[in-house]
Amino acid sequence: MKNVLVTGGAGYIGSHTCIELLNAGFDIVVADNYYNASPVVLDRVKQITGKDFRFYNADMTKHEDVEKIFSECPDITAVIQFAAYKAVGESVSKPIEYYYNNLNCTLVILDVMRHHDCHNFVFSSSATVYGDPASVPITEDFPVGATTNPYGTTKAFTERILQDVCKADPSLNVALLRYFNPIGAHKSGLIGEDPNGIPNNLMPYIAKVAVGKLEKVHVFGNDYPTPDGTGVRDYIHVVDLARGHVCAIRKLEKYKGCIIADSVGLGKTYEALAVMKYYQERNDRILVLCPKRLRDNWTLWTQDNDDRNPLADDRFSYTVLNHTDLSRYHGMSGEVDLEHLRWGHFDLLVIDESHNFRNGGEVSGEDAKENRYLKLLNKVVRAGVKTKVLMLSATPVNNKFIDLKNQLALAYEGDASQMSKKLDTTKSIDEIFRQAQKAFNAWSKLPAEERTTDELLRTLDFDFFELLDSVTIARSRKHIEKYYRW
Repeated sequence: MKNVLVTGGAGYIGSHTCIELLNAGFDIVVADNYYNASPVVLDRVKQITGKDFRFYNADMTKHEDVEKIFSECPDITAVIQFAAYKAVGESVSKPIEYYYNNLNCTLVILDVMRHHDCHNFVFSSSATVYGDPASVPITEDFPVGATTNPYGTTKAFTERILQDVCKADPSLNVALLRYFNPIGAHKSGLIGEDPNGIPNNLMPYIAKVAVGKLEKVHVFGNDYPTPDGTGVRDYIHVVDLARGHVCAIRKLEKYKGCIIADSVGLGKTYEALAVMKYYQERNDRILVLCPKRLRDNWTLWTQDNDDRNPLADDRFSYTVLNHTDLSRYHGMSGEVDLEHLRWGHFDLLVIDESHNFRNGGEVSGEDAKENRYLKLLNKVVRAGVKTKVLMLSATPVNNKFIDLKNQLALAYEGDASQMSKKLDTTKSIDEIFRQAQKAFNAWSKLPAEERTTDELLRTLDFDFFELLDSVTIARSRKHIEKYYRW
């Protein structure tokens, strides 16, 4: 069972996230100092879920408070960080308090985490990091940092801190979740947004006016480029937001490998380059294995002075080897001296046309030397640092499901139990493939008029599709033509 520390867990977003985590089967530890929340909220979280959890009345800026939590709860595997001051207007009048509290909360938590073997961190950031954008809607590739208030600046600074720490510590996994204005409440009506004092957010302010606790709603501005001249805002339901935090935790912890199965052209290559850029920004070492005939394609992306490279400004940097180089121990592969290559020091392995490794790890010949598959598994994946594996193939499987199984085995170091325990299935990965092959063989012997796609889908077990959905990404020709243009 995964155990997640939720800091600021008694707050508006934090409490809803606690509910979603508990409902998803996680254990949680909640830390809060009730600066802007009530103990009643956590009692209601227990009432809604019917589950108990550990709670610490703690100030996350105090090292001793955070150390106590991790020392007494050594099973914490991830942190969701909500603890922060959050009022934009107040931050303008109290910048010192906001910078001290919001930055130190994250710094102290990170410092304690690294001494307790905890490597997963979800940061509850904000769309305020984009400042005043040049256009709307805002997308994730918009510039960050031109913030307009101290609150937003603390979020931008914290994001930069996390990026720098990830570069220094490749074992740390971080998700930054940026969003606009959460609203709404749990469907039970037992919890919602009910801050202490006068609300700084619009929806709880309206609610207090509606029940007579405040006199009226003030509307500021009448010359915005909107139908009535007043401001327009984006909102997200708090439960959807809470579920997003749960999904981030799952993705951070679950899978080490994936196959991108695109049907045509550069679709899978462009997707792979996007993944590679992410790991490159984390200062990870990347190895690309490709057929010799495709080597020039992959080396082109690393040539930032070549006018044929449309991605020159991204300055890709990675090592490229041919599939056949796995059969060699000496000599040069391009500019790489194979005799002195540090095979076990790659954080990400990208295998183009991974179906060439579908036959698995059999040895052959009188001297029983490793074949390419075993050398790749033993010297790159198993040896040295932990290696994630990204496989690219238009045809990862034909009529033998063991082909796909052998490719996936590279991602879990040849130990099927590693993958099996991460899947939301009732059977092991070996049993899933065994039953899928049996169903396919029976289907292939049916008369032509009965051998339909619908019939095959009916006979294959649900666990097989759960497996494919978990570790493969498939794109149709229509999808590629629509979304990948060059």
